[in-house]
Amino acid sequence: MLPNLPGLRRPYYAYLIELYSPLGGSKHQARFYLGIARDYLARLAQHRLGKGAKMLKFAAEREIRFEVVKVWEFTTYYEARAFESWAKRSVKNHRRLLAMPTGERI
Repeated sequence: MLPNLPGLRRPYYAYLIELYSPLGGSKHQARFYLGIARDYLARLAQHRLGKGAKMLKFAAEREIRFEVVKVWEFTTYYEARAFESWAKRSVKNHRRLLAMPTGERI
């Protein structure tokens, strides 16, 4: 991560988290979470404490381990947010995101 220095533009990241065990019932199971942050490692630490996304809060409460498995870097928040929205809307199987090169769309 880059330090927060005046005049230095820090990037935003979209990150994909995979749960070691799926959450949900017999009809629907979730195994991936996609989010954005400036410091995705600090955000991962928050998720592990049960802060933020409800899905990861439930995983933490149930002691289901999870890890960041893919990261994309963006110059602005708007680019990262647009990617996150596009991926959640267009890529129904998040496993496809694992094969996607950084910075390119499927």
